[in-house]
Amino acid sequence: MAAVPDPAGVYPGRDPAGVFAGRDPAGVEAGRADAQGYAAEWARAVRRLGFVPLSAAETERLLLVHTIRLAQAVRAERFTARPAEEVGRALVEAHLTEPQALEWTLHALGADFPRQVLNDGDRPADLADRIAAMQGGLAAGFARALRDRTFSQQERIARSAWQARDEVEQALRESEARFRAVFTGAAIGIGIAGVDGRIIDVNQAFADMLGYSIEELREINVAALFHADDAAGMWELYQELIEGKHDAARVEKRYYRKDGTVVWTDLAVSLIRHEGRPRFTVAMIEDITERYELQQRLRFQALHDPLTGLPNRTLFFETLGRVLDTARIGQQVGVCFLDLDGFKAINDSLGHDLGDRLLVMIGRRLAACVADHGHLVARMGGDEFVILVDGGDDTDDPVAVAEAALAAVAAPVHVGEHQLAVSASVGIVQCPASETTASELMKAADTTLYWAKAAGRGRWAVYDPERGARDIARSALV
Repeated sequence: MAAVPDPAGVYPGRDPAGVFAGRDPAGVEAGRADAQGYAAEWARAVRRLGFVPLSAAETERLLLVHTIRLAQAVRAERFTARPAEEVGRALVEAHLTEPQALEWTLHALGADFPRQVLNDGDRPADLADRIAAMQGGLAAGFARALRDRTFSQQERIARSAWQARDEVEQALRESEARFRAVFTGAAIGIGIAGVDGRIIDVNQAFADMLGYSIEELREINVAALFHADDAAGMWELYQELIEGKHDAARVEKRYYRKDGTVVWTDLAVSLIRHEGRPRFTVAMIEDITERYELQQRLRFQALHDPLTGLPNRTLFFETLGRVLDTARIGQQVGVCFLDLDGFKAINDSLGHDLGDRLLVMIGRRLAACVADHGHLVARMGGDEFVILVDGGDDTDDPVAVAEAALAAVAAPVHVGEHQLAVSASVGIVQCPASETTASELMKAADTTLYWAKAAGRGRWAVYDPERGARDIARSALV
């Protein structure tokens, strides 16, 4: 478990970069004024969005430590997102757990943190990738800490309940009263079933979560509540549990509610034995639908461009890597690497706001022109887009895809009071998936895009390995 900072914001046994001991390795103190301002804004946001058990000064000092840790991680020569995971866990351990505060934190980390905390000399070449990884790491650490805390609470409730039952020989009535109090009044759902799946009893929280009455659930087999899309491995795990091969299991699982809707739960199931033989299962479930949906939103944000909503370069390379890894022998893969012609002039003359609106419209057009074919369109950054042409055995002609994309871009664009004539250049690469890697494919696409732009506006070019080899040889001679 990650260490918890004290109210002054210092981790026990640690003093990050010597900030609080007067030391200043790696120039941390030089950028602390910006970090202080960022931490102050962060502290004000979390206090505004939910309850914070610390004073304003303590909150700001705590978040200053986290800000410095994040900055050090981004600057590090050997980058890892682990410090961000530890910061996410530390936020939960400091009881800063409001979902809105987490969303603010992740947004600010991507938008304000690089500009406010990092000096120009502190910005690594892969800053965007590092920031995306830090966002994902912080969200993952936050989610795992929430889950661990919930499970610990469940364990305490379960121990209390079954301890009361174990004391029946000494005080049967008192033990039964304790058990019923915990069972009935617990905020989480508790259900008891036989090894045949027949539900014996549930508490009101369990019934409310699934939209049934307690009496209705006593007439239902647990199998009737399982979601049709549950993985086969989950059924196997449950079968092994009731056969006594495991004493406990824990999964995140969907259930059908009575009205047909789906609820996501954190499910912990324990096997109860009598004289060594399996007799009952006790399930404790907590509704995590909101947390699950938050995780899905966070994953979407981490893998999509915030301006256009298209997949970003991270998702593109994940998808391309998966296509290459699972390709059948002889399967072709193609890439159309597209760059708008003269986009900088539009930005400089009409402003970045109009330029951003233009990028959004171009992104929509590109996605629409390949929608019927299922090709992935991603924004790689700036005014660069890429189309992954992968249709399995029926791969489309990348040249036809490129021509369709150029036609979509070339149609007049109305942005505000302006009608713009836009064109693009496209570099096209197609080869057997088994004969290339993601980096080689994109390097070839970048080279081919350069050829297309050199030929004039609104052109496409197809990669020629021999021409590429000549260019490399010519560069080596120079």
